[in-house]
Amino acid sequence: MDSTHDSDKRSLVRRHLLVYLEVVDSDTGSSLGRIGDLNRSGFLLLSTIPFDPGLAISAGINLPKQMDFSMTRLDLTFRVRWCRRDARPGSWICGCELFNTDSDALDIIDTLVGRLGFSDGTRRIFLKNDQNIFLDTDIPTGE
Repeated sequence: MDSTHDSDKRSLVRRHLLVYLEVVDSDTGSSLGRIGDLNRSGFLLLSTIPFDPGLAISAGINLPKQMDFSMTRLDLTFRVRWCRRDARPGSWICGCELFNTDSDALDIIDTLVGRLGFSDGTRRIFLKNDQNIFLDTDIPTGE
């Protein structure tokens, strides 16, 4: 497993989620793990499986029922960029890059981040009209 990762090369900041959404294998339906953070280009996978970097996986993200999406699972393809042991015994954390993602899937990801994302320390967050609004930490909200 590659113990280095490319977080310094990301063009989009990932947002931690209030709910760890389950990721399942598209072919078998078995759990691959849960999403720790997410953006339009990738996510952090929390897993009990050590995936090899470079591995491409077809998977689905089980969507929260209370968000009223027209589907229950978002099907995606991702590539494992890096994977390393987590501090918890038997656990792994893997940086995953999305590819071949269509505009409908990107809209759902934006909605997930907007509704379930929370501050990661680089930006402030507040709730407005049932959406999480992110602001740079040095910009006052005016509210």
